[in-house]
Amino acid sequence: MRVGDGMSSVVLTVGPSHSLSAAARLMTERNVGAAIVVDPDGAGFGIITERDILRSVAAGEEASTESVGTHLTEESASLIADMMLGPALVGTALGS
Repeated sequence: MRVGDGMSSVVLTVGPSHSLSAAARLMTERNVGAAIVVDPDGAGFGIITERDILRSVAAGEEASTESVGTHLTEESASLIADMMLGPALVGTALGS
């Protein structure tokens, strides 16, 4: 099995100034668990996940006023669709 066999073709992007509630609403509408965060004025990108949003809410923060940019995950692994799934999972688990 290859990585691409388990990938979604739906990719959601949001900006760092989106609120967490707006990002959650878009993620729910598209049935995805994460969104790529792209900053048109800045360098690089990150990812906002359901877990990132849950951490903020659990900390008592207001999702409608907290911005994606302050809660995103900057370090993430990327995989190539043609990679074999087993070795790809082992590599990401080991951080390589």
